[in-house]
Amino acid sequence: MKLLSSFLLLSCGGVVDSLQQPQPQKAFSFVAKHAAAACIAGSLLLGQPSFAISDVIDGPLAKAIVDASDATYPVLKSLTAGTVSPLATKITSLLTKKIAADKLTIALDSGANALLSIPDDNLEKFTATVKASYEGVSKDSCSAVPLLPVDAVSTFTSSEAFSKLDASKVSQVTKKIASLTQAVPSTAEGICLPASKEGLEQLWIGQTELTLKIPRAAKQELVSSLSGALKSIPNAELLRILPEAKKITKGVDAKTAKKFEMAGENLDKVLKQDARFKSLQVN
Repeated sequence: MKLLSSFLLLSCGGVVDSLQQPQPQKAFSFVAKHAAAACIAGSLLLGQPSFAISDVIDGPLAKAIVDASDATYPVLKSLTAGTVSPLATKITSLLTKKIAADKLTIALDSGANALLSIPDDNLEKFTATVKASYEGVSKDSCSAVPLLPVDAVSTFTSSEAFSKLDASKVSQVTKKIASLTQAVPSTAEGICLPASKEGLEQLWIGQTELTLKIPRAAKQELVSSLSGALKSIPNAELLRILPEAKKITKGVDAKTAKKFEMAGENLDKVLKQDARFKSLQVN
């Protein structure tokens, strides 16, 4: 779970960068915005900080998020295109070949609904947090998490599932989070990391806070549709991507990799014990 969560973050990087470039397919815009939603919700699967915690995220949850964030920072910083591309390609293949197009469309549509349900003032607050977390970061000299490979993106955008998306909803989502996506600096190689682990802490605390602002019904709809889609993938197929997933930590030493794993497991445990996230749990 921790490995896939880190992969989720780098996926966000590829998405944000793509938003700055003309795209021939409308579906790609939806992929971008849905991935942004995944960044928000997916941060819950990753993780007392040196800055002030909000009155929404505190106690054991705040500590678990920050510990996991700090443990993941060096792993994200160590990623290379050679590490990312094979895993991205395999995951893309699973999603497009093993999940029925209708189920995948429903899952993506639910992601859009979740984003659209976030109150604008909360989204604006998170955008301000993003800008603060990247203070002093220049895309000309930042440490960048690699982009998704072009082939993986192309596979998604040419799939049957994306041809069935509601164009008007795509437009609404694009407009809603435009300021957020523009707040994240990126390069031709990938999405910039904050200059320090404290910056990443701010992002994850803010992401978790924002997730809590998504109405319960929208969260349940998203989790239910994603669960239904992912259950279509045979366990044997999921096991085949583990060798590539484990390579995510090959750029760091064994102690750092172990800390990354343990912090993620602890965050998962804390989230399961927090009543506010019951609607995000899949049986």
